[in-house]
Amino acid sequence: MTIKGMAQNTVIFNIILSLLVINFSSALGYHLISQASITILLVINIGLVITTLFKKIKIDIIFLILLGLTMVYVFFQIIGISSYPDYTRLFIRVFQLVGLICLYLNTTFLYNLSIIKVDIYKLLNFSVLALLYFSLFSPSYIQNVALLSDVSFAFVAMNFLMYIHKKIKFIYIILFLPLVILGGGRTHLISLVIFVLIYKNWGRFTKNKLTYVALFSGLLFVAYTTSVLYPSLIYNPFFLDLNIKFNQYTGENFFSGRQVIWANILENVKDDRMFGLGSDITSQMLNNLNLSAHNQYLEIYAQSGIVGLVIFVTIIFMIWAIHYKYKSSKYSRFNIAFLSSLMVMGITSVCLYQTNMALASIFWFVLGLGTNNALNDKGP
Repeated sequence: MTIKGMAQNTVIFNIILSLLVINFSSALGYHLISQASITILLVINIGLVITTLFKKIKIDIIFLILLGLTMVYVFFQIIGISSYPDYTRLFIRVFQLVGLICLYLNTTFLYNLSIIKVDIYKLLNFSVLALLYFSLFSPSYIQNVALLSDVSFAFVAMNFLMYIHKKIKFIYIILFLPLVILGGGRTHLISLVIFVLIYKNWGRFTKNKLTYVALFSGLLFVAYTTSVLYPSLIYNPFFLDLNIKFNQYTGENFFSGRQVIWANILENVKDDRMFGLGSDITSQMLNNLNLSAHNQYLEIYAQSGIVGLVIFVTIIFMIWAIHYKYKSSKYSRFNIAFLSSLMVMGITSVCLYQTNMALASIFWFVLGLGTNNALNDKGP
C-alpha cells in the first residue's frame, strides 16, 4: 500500500475517533477505548511522517520549519523536567505534541475532503447529534456537561468546512449550534463570534501583510491581558459589583473560579519565568485541585516558561503564515477564522493539546484538511 493510501485509510479512523470523543461514563468503557484509539492514531501519523521524510516527498520549507520547531519544543520539554521527575508524564506530553503535529502534516499533504464519503459523514453527524441530545436530557450519562459545547463546536467547524466544499447543506451546522449554547460554554460562543467576524471581514484582514500579522498579534494580546489581568479583577470593587449584577440577571457568576487557578499558577512560576517549573508539572499540582489550568497558554507557561510558550506560539504562527500566500482561497479564509477561534478558546481551556486529546486531534485534523484544500484550491 502507498503512503497516500495508508493516510487515506486513516480518514475512516478519524471519523470513528470523532464518535469516541464524547467520552461518556467510564463505566461504559468509552474513555478507555477513546484513549487507546488516540494512541493508535498518533502512532500511525508519526510513522507516516517518518516514512514521508525517508521517501523524500517534496515538502514546502515552511512545513519543515514547523516540524523543526516542534523538535526544539520537545528538546526543551526533555531538558526542562522538574526536580522530582515523572518520566512517564514527560513521555506522554512529548508523544502527544509530536503526534498532533504529524497528524496536521499528514492531513495537509496526504488526505483530502474528496475521499470522505458523504453518506458515512452524514450518518456520523446524526449519530453524534443523537448521543449529544440524549446526554443533554440525561446529564448522568456524560462526565462533564461542558463537553457538549466542546464536541458541538468541533462539529460546527468540521461541518462548515464540508459545507464550503459543497459536500453537505448548511442545516448540518445549524443542528449543532444549540448544543454549543446549551452546554454552557461561554467561551465557545465568543469563539464562534470571532470565527464569524474574521470570516466575514477576511478581505480587510488580508489587505496586506501588516494587517494580517496585526490580527495574529491582537489575538495574542487579548490572550495575554486576559490571562494576566483577570485574576486581579476580583479585588476591584467595580468588578465585584459587576459579578453581583451578572449573577442577578443571568444566574451565573462573572468570576468562574479560573481567577483562583490562574493566580496560583502565576504566583508559583514567578521565580522561574524563563524556563518554567518543569515539563512534567501539572496545574493540579500547583492548585491542589483536580482541575486543569483552563488556559492553554498558562499551562505551557507553567511547564516550560517564556521560552516554551514562545516556541509553541511560533508553531501556531507558522500555520498562520502559510495561509497568506493562499489568501484568495475560501479554505484559507476558513482555516484562519477557525484557528483564531481556537486561540480565543485557549484562553479558558486547554484545547490544543494535553487535556482532551480526542478533541484536540479533531481540531488539528480539521486545520490540516483546511490547509490541504487551500494548497490545492483551483478556485470556485
